[in-house]
Amino acid sequence: MDALQTNPLDDSSDKTAASSAPLIGAPLIDAPMSGALSDQNSLENTAASEPTVTMTYPESVIRRAQRAVFCSPFYHKLLAEMRTSSVSVPTIAENSGALKGYTQQPLSEVATESELMWLASVGILRREVDGQGLTDSFRLTPLGRRVVEQWQSQGCPDRRASLVDYLKNAVVRWCRVPDWLG
Repeated sequence: MDALQTNPLDDSSDKTAASSAPLIGAPLIDAPMSGALSDQNSLENTAASEPTVTMTYPESVIRRAQRAVFCSPFYHKLLAEMRTSSVSVPTIAENSGALKGYTQQPLSEVATESELMWLASVGILRREVDGQGLTDSFRLTPLGRRVVEQWQSQGCPDRRASLVDYLKNAVVRWCRVPDWLG
């Protein structure tokens, strides 16, 4: 039987092999800390040197997301705000949303929630979650960030949708047409 495979609790095994093998769960008193720290530092350096992974989306998904944003009653200022922090429905609804420059006109909370949920189903937004469950706040998804970055790279135009865009968005929204048809 090999010395490494011996049971340290077995009296019949070699005492020197048993005393040199650490017991499971026993603390390692004379283990060098610098080795543990250097391993941790090498892991951090490896993680820092790895390239970041970016999401790729089909062009049809990006077009549908842009069309949904252009057809929504929200200004891009709201999406730019959601890029850095979550925004709650009461902040957007009623007069406060119009006064802050988030909406074109005051919207009820129900209408605001409905429009935000449509943008969430398209993939632009996600609902915030806390320890109690879902909240009334929304923030951008990676797809939403990409749409906002494209918008900002174009000089932040406040472009509205064309009649054709409104019709396509309505058909996709109300009939739930698959992405490849819309």
